[in-house]
Amino acid sequence: QLKKKTWLTQTNTSMKQIDLLCKVVGPAAAGIFVASFDEHDPLKTITTNVMHWYHLSYAAIIVGILNLISLYVEYTCTKKIYELVPLLTVRRGYAKEVDTDTASVIAAPSKSSKVTTPTDIHRQQSDNTMVAANKHKVDKEKVLDEAKIGSDDSADQAQLTTIGCGIFQLPYGLSLFLEQPVATGGLALSLLYLNILSFGALMTAYLVWIGLDYGTIGTLRGVSSVVGLLGTVVFRISSERRGLAVTGMWSITFQFVCLSLCLISLRVHNFGVALWLLVIGVCLSRVGLWVFDLTITQYMQEQIPEEIRGAIGGVQKSLNSFFDLTTYALGLIFSAPEQFWVLVAIGYGSVGVAMLLYFFGIFSRRKTLAL
Repeated sequence: QLKKKTWLTQTNTSMKQIDLLCKVVGPAAAGIFVASFDEHDPLKTITTNVMHWYHLSYAAIIVGILNLISLYVEYTCTKKIYELVPLLTVRRGYAKEVDTDTASVIAAPSKSSKVTTPTDIHRQQSDNTMVAANKHKVDKEKVLDEAKIGSDDSADQAQLTTIGCGIFQLPYGLSLFLEQPVATGGLALSLLYLNILSFGALMTAYLVWIGLDYGTIGTLRGVSSVVGLLGTVVFRISSERRGLAVTGMWSITFQFVCLSLCLISLRVHNFGVALWLLVIGVCLSRVGLWVFDLTITQYMQEQIPEEIRGAIGGVQKSLNSFFDLTTYALGLIFSAPEQFWVLVAIGYGSVGVAMLLYFFGIFSRRKTLAL
C-alpha cells in the first residue's frame, strides 16, 4: 500500500510537471515564432502593409499544423496504452469475472519462463495480450447476454439518472459525487477556479489598463508558471513526510494568505508598492494551488472505487469548468476596470470558502474517514 501511494505521488508529480512545463515553454515558443514573421514597426500604431498580415497568416498556418501533429501524437500514445493493457478492452464490471489464472498470466510472466532479452519481454507481452483477448472473445456472448438482460431493466435504470424530490432533482452523477468521502475536497478544488488572480485574461486586461506592457506581463506570467512548477516538487516532499491531509491543509491556507496580499494591494495608493504586492501574491499563490490540486487528485485516486472513478472524475472536471466559466460571466457583469476589486474579492472569498470546506470536510475528519 505504501509503495502504491509513493508511485501515485511520483506519477502525479511528474505528469503535473510536464503539464506546467508545456504551459511555460509552449506560449513562449509560439510568441517567439510568431514574432519572427511580424514585420510591423512598433513605432506605428496602425499597420496598413498587406504583406505584414500575409506573413502572419503563414505563422498561423504553421502553428495550426503543429497542433495537428501534437493531436496525432496524443492519440497514438493513447492507442498504444490501450493495446498494451488488455483489461482496458473489458467492459466495466466484466473485469471482475476474469478468472484467477488469466489475471495471473496478465499480471506477471510465469515462473518457468526466463525473460532475459527485450525480444523475450516483447514475446511474453504479446502472449499475455493474446490470452486476455481470447478470454474476452470466449466470454463475449455471455457479456452480450448480460447486456440484453440489463436492457429489460432500462426503465429502472432511467430513474437513477436523477435523484431528489419534487421539482429539485440532482443529476445522478452529481449525487454520486457528493456521496464520496472526499467530495468536499473536490468542491474546494473547483471553487479555486473562481479565482481570477492567475495572470489569465481578466487580470491581463487589468494590468494593461494600469499601464504594464505586454512584454512585462508575459515575463511575470512565466515567473508565475515557474514558481508553480516548483510547487510540484514541494508536494512530493510534503506528501511523503507529512501525509496528504496535512499537505492539503497547509497548501490551501498558504494560497489564501498569499491572495490576502493581492487584496491589500488594491487599497495601497502607491503604484509601485501595490504592483509588487499584487505580483508577489499571485506568483506565490501558485505553489499552494498546484500542491492542493495534486493532493485532491491523489485523494480521489485512492478513495474513489475504480468502477465509478471515471464518472466522479467527469463531474469534477465539469465543476471546474463551471466555475472557470463563471469568472468570465462575472467579467461581463463587472466589466469596468474600476470594478476589478469586485472580481478579486469574489475570487478571494471563494478560496476562503474552499479552505473551510477542506478543513471541516476532510482535515478535521481525517481519522474518522481513515484518510
